[in-house]
Amino acid sequence: MPSILKVRPGVYVQISTQDSSGTAGSALITIEDLLDNEVLLVTQFTFSQSARVQYKPTLGGSVYVYPLGDNMGEIKISGLAAFSGCTDASQGGEGFQKLADFYASKKASKVKNVLEPIKIVLPGLENYTTNCFLETLSISGVDPKNMVFGYELGFKVAPADN
Repeated sequence: MPSILKVRPGVYVQISTQDSSGTAGSALITIEDLLDNEVLLVTQFTFSQSARVQYKPTLGGSVYVYPLGDNMGEIKISGLAAFSGCTDASQGGEGFQKLADFYASKKASKVKNVLEPIKIVLPGLENYTTNCFLETLSISGVDPKNMVFGYELGFKVAPADN
């Protein structure tokens, strides 16, 4: 039987998008410079925010509502990390290293990172995600045979100013 696939399954290629002027297109989601290479793909994000409110019902059937402000919101960004990049497949662990370096330098447990929060741009939510604090990083095996792994970054978000 002839071999149809001449390359090993799981090979990654970089697709560069350019507009008519020749400049590269921008991503819908940005987390500073974390996603500026081809080893990290975003497959899902979640954003949640909630108000802090207290409700006090009375015996007469009335309900008093006390608005107490906003809680910190949460952003979770997850995706796939390739074990090696498109340009140099010999250098393994590139996706892991990019995530580990970002977490080590930007985690909220460092005082300087609290003073200089991360700005994340999510589609349609630009004014809600200006003060973000990196709290968690997790990496999981999605498809170890093809050297594809999952990751998730967890952020706390200060309430919007509006």
